[in-house]
Amino acid sequence: QIRIIGEAAKPQGIPYKQYMTLLDVMIAVGGLTDFADGNGATILRTSDGGKDGFGGKQLSVRLRDLVRRGDISANVEMKPGDILTTLDGRWTTSVADTYAAAAGVPPGQAVPVVVEHPGAP
Repeated sequence: QIRIIGEAAKPQGIPYKQYMTLLDVMIAVGGLTDFADGNGATILRTSDGGKDGFGGKQLSVRLRDLVRRGDISANVEMKPGDILTTLDGRWTTSVADTYAAAAGVPPGQAVPVVVEHPGAP
């Protein structure tokens, strides 16, 4: 399954289909809300070393260019387990940026974060 969260018109989980693309996903969820930061969207690819949203590879995607401008070069292949996240564009910084600024970390420098999950080894 593919999960779509955030500023999609109808955030939901949808069944994965072979050869599914980002455009197929956007059609299934009715596109973006008016407040979506479409070009700030990400795909968490759990098939690249992660499970259930923990770990994996994070890919930046250009939903606004794809959906609103018709830029087919922004279309990407989806994989089973992908999680597509689109944030509200009215927020000017991400949680990570806010954390980094509070910790005194210069912009662009990696911030080590430890996340504990109850019951996890």
